[in-house]
Amino acid sequence: HTLGQVSFEDIYRDYPLKARRLDFFARGTLANLLRRLRACGLDAGQRILDYGCGNGVFLKYMKERGFNEVDGYDPYEPRFSTPPKAAVFDVVVANDVIEHCEDPKAFVARCLACLKPGGLLYLGTCEADGLDLQDLSPHLMRLHLPYHRTILTAEGLRELGRKAGLREVCRWRRSYMDTRRPFCNYRFLDELKRHRP
Repeated sequence: HTLGQVSFEDIYRDYPLKARRLDFFARGTLANLLRRLRACGLDAGQRILDYGCGNGVFLKYMKERGFNEVDGYDPYEPRFSTPPKAAVFDVVVANDVIEHCEDPKAFVARCLACLKPGGLLYLGTCEADGLDLQDLSPHLMRLHLPYHRTILTAEGLRELGRKAGLREVCRWRRSYMDTRRPFCNYRFLDELKRHRP
């Protein structure tokens, strides 16, 4: 999707989502994410890694919900830049991260290296299905240049998982950020963008 070279240190220094706070809107979206994780077998006693945790909003949310064994890793956030130890986590959450990587296969391998045998890997990402290369305007949020480097199709992500020896447990086609809260879903943002002068 993106061939141009970038300096990751430069583009993530002022990444817009670093300003995200644990507010009304974030709590609504993260409640969706937590419901998904529980549907896949997450329980409060497990050790969880948020791989690509940004400023740690999800970590804070999970701790509020009684998940005390939650750690974060993000190479572009100084507080969370210490690489995780191998094979110590029951669950690795890599939500909206794989599309930021130039090599998705290597990224999945890094996530799996953190998991205990039989652990759960949650990969959340936008997908390339439905992208119209002749009319990219409706897809700007998905493309999110220069940050998104590789956007996979749903089948491409499943194939990546199969090749890594993973078994699909759960799947959702809509973002965890789609809520019923006013102004807090991608359809609203897409419509807003479409009607802005």
